[in-house]
Amino acid sequence: MQIGVRFRLVNHQVDEAVLPGESPQDFVTRMAREKAQSGLQQVPADYQPCVLGADTIVVTDASILGKPRHLEDALAMLTQLSGRQHRVLSAVTVSN
Repeated sequence: MQIGVRFRLVNHQVDEAVLPGESPQDFVTRMAREKAQSGLQQVPADYQPCVLGADTIVVTDASILGKPRHLEDALAMLTQLSGRQHRVLSAVTVSN
């Protein structure tokens, strides 16, 4: 609450699979939007919240790196990124 805004965290119910032919930019934008919509559905209707949904992805060679499933997966991803260029894309959506 560093800026004086009270907030509550809610877990999203979003399938984070990349759609066939979906660009990294479209994917990260869709994820932020769907996460905000999912959060909005989890609060009482009379609460009238403002919900922030966000997502960040790492892209290398036009491929989106997903979340590592375990330590070995994380180490393989870091090795893949080491010494190479990659992009980090973020998107934010506010819904009410």
